[in-house]
Amino acid sequence: MVGIVNKTRVQNLYVYNRDRSILYYSTDNIDEFSLSLNIHKSTLLKHLTKGTYYLKRYHFSRELSNNVLKFMNLSLSDFNTILMEERKKLRRKIKA
Repeated sequence: MVGIVNKTRVQNLYVYNRDRSILYYSTDNIDEFSLSLNIHKSTLLKHLTKGTYYLKRYHFSRELSNNVLKFMNLSLSDFNTILMEERKKLRRKIKA
């Protein structure tokens, strides 16, 4: 018997800047998103449900915002590169 894979799917997951004027990335698969970007799923879901900001900069939402002025349409790999740089900056601030 093949094991059952538990995948969390939402209608959509959108990643914006704080004021939702820039849409960086969107997907319909939270599992792939969290694994590929090394974001713990519970952290992602917390920010998604509470409306808080990941790395004090990124807003996760299930809805497409009407305020979007710029669609970045980044690949998952490109967005991961951006997040890695943001994490490095945050670590340097904490150490200072």
